[in-house]
Amino acid sequence: MPLIHAQPARPTWLLPSRPQVQVEKVIRMLEEAWNQSYETDWDVQDYVAELSLRQSGSNGDLENRLLTRFPLIYQSTSPVDIPYLNKPCHITDKASHILLWYFPKLISEDLQQLIWTQTENLRPKKKSNGSWRDQIHPNHGGKTTGIVNLSPGWFSQGHEGPADPLHPSSDIQQASNLIYLETLSFINAVISAIYSIIQPDLCESGFAVFDQLAEDGQQDEATSMALGVWGTPFTGLSVIINRETITHRDVKGYRESFDMLLTIGRYDQGQFYMSGLGFSLLYDPRTLVGLAGNVLPHGVCPVVSERACLAHFWHKKVGERLGVMPPQWQTIEKLTHTILAM
Repeated sequence: MPLIHAQPARPTWLLPSRPQVQVEKVIRMLEEAWNQSYETDWDVQDYVAELSLRQSGSNGDLENRLLTRFPLIYQSTSPVDIPYLNKPCHITDKASHILLWYFPKLISEDLQQLIWTQTENLRPKKKSNGSWRDQIHPNHGGKTTGIVNLSPGWFSQGHEGPADPLHPSSDIQQASNLIYLETLSFINAVISAIYSIIQPDLCESGFAVFDQLAEDGQQDEATSMALGVWGTPFTGLSVIINRETITHRDVKGYRESFDMLLTIGRYDQGQFYMSGLGFSLLYDPRTLVGLAGNVLPHGVCPVVSERACLAHFWHKKVGERLGVMPPQWQTIEKLTHTILAM
């Protein structure tokens, strides 16, 4: 029988009232972030050489040793006097390798409301595995809590070897979550477009992954349906609703790749704390952050009222399983050359 190739779905897109205005805002903010930079006085490759593969950020002694050798951008003697950024920018190391992109209040109010309405109707599984990621965020004031993990290609627990098969995550196999992904088509297209500019190598690899997954999904209806609504170059999307986010690293991704984090909700005065850099980002709803989450420890300070994060990420072993070419650290010079060569 012929291979089953996923066909593009006909999504019911959640469109802002004026989508062209939203796209123009994205272009302007990307330009602003491109032109405003901050720099560490160390090289990220030296920093990575000191990290163990499983150094998640929870061991205070190990983190303090890193801070001794790799000092903060901002030094503060008071924990209540931590500076924060609130303008679009990017952050590099001293060798110009880009570590983070920041796009505050990127999406429009009406687009956020459309996404939030769909997100608060999700029904995450209530089971806990004892991780801090399962801890309910205090004072959230909402009815929905939990994490929905969506991926068209996921390893079974304990089976992450080069010959182990990939399967759609259990969450993406639920019909209601497939519909949810359809409704996210516009915002996922926006995030993917930004990603194609700031991480072109892995963006291209990501889309190649799903061609490979379509071939691997012979006679597999679940994989075919998942790929039919999957519109990003990432291997996973976690929708994290009213959950605690302590300072951590995401140890399963590539060192050189950006996780793309979109925060939405009904709160204000949010802060995205970068303990390894010495400052916070203003992290109010509608903000997008792209960061090397496998390298930079990061967390979100508690807020009052409801919030959710749409976290687009790469799973390194999925890429290795499919033979994806590993990404490289990006610089503005390299990105400029790539864009001009298009």
